[in-house]
Amino acid sequence: MCSSLRAVLTNAQVDLQDRLQQRSKSSPEEFAETMHVLEKRFQAAEYHPVSSAATLHPHTYYLKSIDHAYRSSYSRVD
Repeated sequence: MCSSLRAVLTNAQVDLQDRLQQRSKSSPEEFAETMHVLEKRFQAAEYHPVSSAATLHPHTYYLKSIDHAYRSSYSRVD
């Protein structure tokens, strides 16, 4: 394996480990509630998420709303 490829793979492994460490942890109850909300909003018109975008990483896009015609609007965390 060439040294530049080895360097790229090593950097990717380090980045992956860092990203895994940055994950947020939640209790089983919080996870179950999140799944309930996702099931409720599936195929729903006139939906406005109730969760906060404050926990999202910078430059992340998130669902802002779904209107009566099922059009989705998104926003971005800056």
